[in-house]
Amino acid sequence: MKATALLLTVHLFAGAALAGEKETLIALLEQRLDTSNFLARLDEAKEKISEQGLVEAKLAFGFRNGDFPFLYSILEDLERITAERPGNFSLMSAEEFYSLTFAVKARMAMDANDEEGFAHNIKQAWWEAPKLNRIYEKWINDMKAAKLKVPLNFPLTDAQGNPKALADIMKGKKALILDFWASWCRPCMVMMDEIEERAKELETKGVTWVGINTDGETAAAARTAKKYGITCPWLVEKKNGAYSNLLKIDSIPRTVLVSPQGKILFNGHPQDPALNRAVDKLVGK
Repeated sequence: MKATALLLTVHLFAGAALAGEKETLIALLEQRLDTSNFLARLDEAKEKISEQGLVEAKLAFGFRNGDFPFLYSILEDLERITAERPGNFSLMSAEEFYSLTFAVKARMAMDANDEEGFAHNIKQAWWEAPKLNRIYEKWINDMKAAKLKVPLNFPLTDAQGNPKALADIMKGKKALILDFWASWCRPCMVMMDEIEERAKELETKGVTWVGINTDGETAAAARTAKKYGITCPWLVEKKNGAYSNLLKIDSIPRTVLVSPQGKILFNGHPQDPALNRAVDKLVGK
């Protein structure tokens, strides 16, 4: 959802002179409030904001935070405004509003594993605002990935060069988080300090963090584990390895949450809040 947040933020804060409703809404969104406080502040300001403006603000807030349950709760209002097809909006173009409305419906279908509903709504979202297609491409790829079953027996080695398979680590676990990294990847190395603590916390939930080095060199993996005191499973795959190819790991760092059945529950950046939500959903928090 980072791409969504970026695009909306760029649009929300573009332009020079801001006045009236638009200025009020942008000032509110700038405060980075949680949902309850945001809604409370929005209610306080409703005398200055049109009904349509209130819905726009909720739409922008929900997408910026990647809070899809919140967006589902306002879907009726989004559909009503989209059906009316007004031409003027305070925070975004009409095309973006209509597109994001269909996008909310697409995400709802995605959560329900409704492939037909997802395909229909994501196509409508795409047509309404082509500038947002970069976001929708990721969702389409995620939907395709949801059909994949990750084999747990592809050959890997540990940092000492011993053969190791994910199936061995998965025994008795609720899931594995596969963390793809490389020694040349600066963002990967910056996050190494937090891995051990994060891995220990996840282990209490029955989820094991598994580092997978993509350099193809056990020495690099071993040095990194020693330097940062990492004790979670620390594996190595060959360059252009089977898991990287299957999961289309074209950018790192990348984490993939995998169930014991090989189902992909999350595929994205390790700092994406959606990963924590996927884990919480899995463990029934």
